[in-house]
Amino acid sequence: MHSLEFLPDTLDAVVTYISVVRRAKRRHNLGRIEIRIPHKYKSDVISAFRLQSKDNRLYFFDTEEFKTGASLLISFFQEGRESMRDIVAYMLKYTAKNASFSPKRSNEYYIFRKLGIRSFTYSTGVLPSLLAYQKVRLRLVSYDERYKDMYELQKDIDAGRISFATYYEKIEPTYITKQRYTFKKITKEGYNCPIFIKMLSNTDYLQTKEGFKLVAVVVTINDTGECFTWRCGEYERIVIDEKET
Repeated sequence: MHSLEFLPDTLDAVVTYISVVRRAKRRHNLGRIEIRIPHKYKSDVISAFRLQSKDNRLYFFDTEEFKTGASLLISFFQEGRESMRDIVAYMLKYTAKNASFSPKRSNEYYIFRKLGIRSFTYSTGVLPSLLAYQKVRLRLVSYDERYKDMYELQKDIDAGRISFATYYEKIEPTYITKQRYTFKKITKEGYNCPIFIKMLSNTDYLQTKEGFKLVAVVVTINDTGECFTWRCGEYERIVIDEKET
């Protein structure tokens, strides 16, 4: 469950809220809970609860509870960034998933595209990924300035004016084999000293997980029949405004 709680903008309110959640977690034996609060309360909250951390990102109350994976965690929004903007982006990421079950293109669907949020996260090839779009963006913009916005491209794809195809290569997982010697002690009647047997065992450790690598992007302008392709290993020149440099 993801929820947005509205509290008075005071340290006392934040500390009280965390205390209430902590008591509820213990009473009802709840699992992992993460509370994210504005950065301006960071030092005061850490001091009030004597929080611990290993990476300065997630803070916890008790080390043993943290090791179980079912602890109460406190995190903070980034310093210098507007908390409300981060909250909206976080909430939209989850509400966007609801749009993926509707066959009709809603207004919310195009808003998510405008914001660069991919609502279809469970399958490749359903919508152009942001990575694939970036590979051919310069060519798309040279054809039509509207395609500076990804959601404009998506509208033309839905209308059948453009075909956008992506091709992926499956990457098999790789393992590292490590050898380990172990000794087993055995006793046998008639022997005055113990007997040790040396055994060699091999253990495979996962080095890289299975994945998919983008190898080609093919764009076809259906109105004119024009087609252009990006392939893995090709790079495009990015023009930088001299004023920005």
